[in-house]
Amino acid sequence: MIIIEKKRVKDSEVSIGSLMLPDQANLLGNVHGGEVMKMMDNTAGIVARRHSRHVVVTARVDELEFH
Repeated sequence: MIIIEKKRVKDSEVSIGSLMLPDQANLLGNVHGGEVMKMMDNTAGIVARRHSRHVVVTARVDELEFH
């Protein structure tokens, strides 16, 4: 019988930061949405891996809206 140790969400928390360079922005200086989405996906992958202790992949993103 496999005993799975309980984890709190707090145990999987991660915080990342990144310096955005000019080639990651448009002419107005706004970071491209794809760059933000990439950071979100990487962060979500780290959290999911820590929490599940398994290999994870992004299966689908239903919607992402920037304002």
